[in-house]
Amino acid sequence: MKNRDSHIILYAKGWYKKTNFIDDMKVLVSQLYRWNVEDCNVDDIFRCCVDILYRYFIFNPNAKSNFSEILLDISPENIWKCGYNREQKYSYEEAVIRKTLSMLCMLDVKNGNKILIKLDEPDENILPLHQNVIDAKLKVNDLKRLIV
Repeated sequence: MKNRDSHIILYAKGWYKKTNFIDDMKVLVSQLYRWNVEDCNVDDIFRCCVDILYRYFIFNPNAKSNFSEILLDISPENIWKCGYNREQKYSYEEAVIRKTLSMLCMLDVKNGNKILIKLDEPDENILPLHQNVIDAKLKVNDLKRLIV
């Protein structure tokens, strides 16, 4: 494993097919901690997301702006920016989870050819891959057959 957060980052970036994001996150957090999915709850996902926010967004040179952005965007008035349905009852935990995924979506993992964050390959045994990822893998395999 190159990076313990790989599959959560890949999920946020759209490499995995998204169904119900809480159920998907239960699978990802369970995989990360090697738990049974049934034993994972929203509080566990919340704790995992807070740890990720700290690692990638709070503990860095731009921490001041990131920290204030996080606090502002998880408020009931602003959480719509992260895909929260305004019609449903506000949940602080869900707001933090959604904000984490929103920020991870834009996280730079490379700069040109320089790798900033090493990630594992997406794994269809964890969650179904997004169709674009499947199509890209098929194209790579076709190219490999042509070369060999």
